[in-house]
Amino acid sequence: MRDNQVVGRRRAGGMLKNVAVVAVVLWLCTLLYIYLQLFVSPSPGVSEEMMNSWREAMDTLNTLRKQNEQLRQLVQDERRERNLQHQQILTSHQEVTKPTEKKEATKIAVIKPVFNRNLSSARRLLDDRIREMFYYLHAQKSTISDEITAAHVEEQMISLMGASERLDDADQFADTRSETLAKIASDIQKSIENLQNPSVCKNARALLCNLDKECGFGCQLHHVSYCFIMAFATSRTLVLRRDGTTWRYSTNGWSAVFMPLSNCTYEEIIANEQSATFTEQSESRIVTLGIVDGLSNKPLFLPLAFPSTLSKELTSLHSNPPVFFVGQFLAYLMRTNEPTEEKLRSVYRAIPFDKGPIVGLQVRRTDKIGTEAAFHKVEEYMKWTEFWFRVQERRLSANLTRRIFVATDDPTVVPEAKKLYPQYEVYGSTDIAKTAQLSHRYTDASLIGVISDIFVLSKMDYLVCTFSSQVCRMGYELRQAAGKDDGTKFHSLDDIYYFGGQHPHEQVAVEAHKPERRGEIELKVGDRIGIAGNHWDGFSKGQNRRTGADGLYPSYKVVEFWRTLDYKALSGCEDVAPEMTSSLLLVLLFVHLGFCQQPETLHDGEADFRWNRWEERTLDCVTSGKKDECVLLAPNSQNPPNPTTFKCRREPMPHESYNTLAANSTTRLACPIHCPVEFDLSVLQKRPYVNKNCQKYYTYGKYRDVKENQWYIWMTEPCVAAITTHCRFNDVKSAAAKLQAPPQTKPTENRKAAARS
Repeated sequence: MRDNQVVGRRRAGGMLKNVAVVAVVLWLCTLLYIYLQLFVSPSPGVSEEMMNSWREAMDTLNTLRKQNEQLRQLVQDERRERNLQHQQILTSHQEVTKPTEKKEATKIAVIKPVFNRNLSSARRLLDDRIREMFYYLHAQKSTISDEITAAHVEEQMISLMGASERLDDADQFADTRSETLAKIASDIQKSIENLQNPSVCKNARALLCNLDKECGFGCQLHHVSYCFIMAFATSRTLVLRRDGTTWRYSTNGWSAVFMPLSNCTYEEIIANEQSATFTEQSESRIVTLGIVDGLSNKPLFLPLAFPSTLSKELTSLHSNPPVFFVGQFLAYLMRTNEPTEEKLRSVYRAIPFDKGPIVGLQVRRTDKIGTEAAFHKVEEYMKWTEFWFRVQERRLSANLTRRIFVATDDPTVVPEAKKLYPQYEVYGSTDIAKTAQLSHRYTDASLIGVISDIFVLSKMDYLVCTFSSQVCRMGYELRQAAGKDDGTKFHSLDDIYYFGGQHPHEQVAVEAHKPERRGEIELKVGDRIGIAGNHWDGFSKGQNRRTGADGLYPSYKVVEFWRTLDYKALSGCEDVAPEMTSSLLLVLLFVHLGFCQQPETLHDGEADFRWNRWEERTLDCVTSGKKDECVLLAPNSQNPPNPTTFKCRREPMPHESYNTLAANSTTRLACPIHCPVEFDLSVLQKRPYVNKNCQKYYTYGKYRDVKENQWYIWMTEPCVAAITTHCRFNDVKSAAAKLQAPPQTKPTENRKAAARS
């Protein structure tokens, strides 16, 4: 037995030595390259070009020094873990009880298992690969002519997923993982609380945020979350303008439902002091942050970044560290006051949380359908709900009562679910759904309704929804803040998770792929891919940064490429330079563990990559003072629209029963704004802001005319306004983007519209 242990230790030591050798070789190659560039150059003297090369070389050297330190730390951690296990084995041999005179049975010392972070990550990877295999086989089910075979394949995959999930219950470390995550969450909350409650209010460095972004509740709360993260990253106290007293969602303001964000008031911190425009390096005491859609320079700390000081723990303990981090700020923002808490308790009492698992469905209809999201039938939600229950029955080896909670803005959905699925216990409020209708949305009852839905969704055992909905994403974010790894406990019918305005979501290839069908792209090990969406059929869509090609690739051949930074409020570190979780280190580990083949070369993957660029568009129908006379302003456009050919049109006004504001309008004015039709627009902003006749979705809005390859902004009586938005262009080369990273909204490609040919 001891010989086997020695062999095992030798193999582990050999693996770590190989990783260290690769790191040293890369280090020496870099030093040799720097030497050749600086000292073997045939050019006499020190030119500006040589100085630039020296600076670039030093930047490369610093990056490699960080990566080398990560490798060294990994080797040391593995060595300590192996030594600890070795000592426990030796101790167990020494503690074996010797036979007594009474010839008692020999007692074998029990060795306490040691938590292995690498094993935890490997198990999560296995679970992810099995899930992607299920998506693929389920999508191919219709191609299997034998129905018995198709049903058997599906049943076997469900059994396999149940067995995979059962591993989490069998390793004795579920409590350890939850306790560690809960401790991390508690530490973040304490750091937030300390920053939000300065000892001297008038001296506090503050970030001023306007709560009333012109959009819905979920959009507004995500806007404040973005302000909060920027404030935290730059060690500032977040302050809502006028403490949120003018919030249009409540006549009594922010404090009508939530606790104050600070023990200092707006007057105590801001008073009459002028604020400066936010930059991460600003020395001004008060700064103001605009909406993310209109930023010309994207802050470093935007999601999906998370703290580098927590990266080792979070990447091994949580399946989606950025969501865990974002959830901490949303949880602090949504600390409810006592009257709201009492209303929530009343809602909770109507749902049998203690009787067994419940799946939460969030069915978004009304304003997003046809513009930002597709219509999905109740049957689509229930299909994935039933799959989850069947997997859990395999995991628990027990039959489960089917229970669902339905959150929706359509009052017909709950009765429909009860009628179509009598074998399910269906919970949900048609009264809350009625308050979510556009005609009642900005009322106190509607506010309590949406808050209730979000909190209930966060307490569900599993979510089925559309991630194009802000409400669904908020429920998903809040559930992570509690300190459990619930990052995979969802199924979205459309988008993957995103945070509006985020930095690009990237993955790295750990297996090569040669296109097998039209529409697929090539992958080499080490390639970086900007993911646009998962089609939930075994394939994802994205752009290979190395080749610039857009298309489909097998989802199982990539892993996440997380972006980490130092947050001064959390770590006390003054350096805010971005640091990526190394794809080089990740690929080396995957190769060594046998998850993928040896890469021929590693690619920087950025030579041909294009970032997003944004141009402002303002449709001004106010200045002329004449009906239907509008001008299109494009102040920063590279190809300004020709004002002599610009022309709006009158078209029939669609009528909905809820739209009483435009009940007397038979037509609407629609004007082209010359934006690329393949990308979505940013949020629409009206001017004057207090114009009550202009309500989005009621008397003004936007739509995409695919046939004309054109975006239109429309308005109808009694609305007359100037409407501003931003167009997205995907044409900024990577080198330019490093100097000026423009804002980016969520990917809007529809998985059905972009289905494989």
